[in-house]
Amino acid sequence: MIRRATIRVAGYALSSAVAAAFYIGWIMVAGGPGSFETRLIGALILFVFGGFLLALMLMALPWALLVWISSKAQSLTASYFACSGAVSMILLGCAASSASPKPLFVEDQTFWEGFLIALERQGACLALSGMIIGFGYWFLAEKRKNSSRHTTK
Repeated sequence: MIRRATIRVAGYALSSAVAAAFYIGWIMVAGGPGSFETRLIGALILFVFGGFLLALMLMALPWALLVWISSKAQSLTASYFACSGAVSMILLGCAASSASPKPLFVEDQTFWEGFLIALERQGACLALSGMIIGFGYWFLAEKRKNSSRHTTK
């Protein structure tokens, strides 16, 4: 039998991969006119250097805490994971974007100003990506556990 921790890690990894694909697609569409290759390269650059990849890596620690809380409460649903993912991704994504290196033509800004700029420009995309992570994780790792708990034999 597959261990519970393995299912949880796989659920988080797969959900993160889907959220990353969503983020890259969103940036490609929002990038405006240009060839597919140009928009893809721009989206990949923003994915790596704009803070989203760092936010995905940093999100593993708070996510472990959220999963631990859900195991203690034992009655949390998909909405808990989706909302927790959205809030975590917004906070970590905006912080990582603000802390990431900027090109020389971007004027200096404080961390808070960078956070607010990232929230304004990427807030909806980060929130939806976090919801994808949360709902995907719940669907892959927690749904079966919760449904089997409610069935009586």
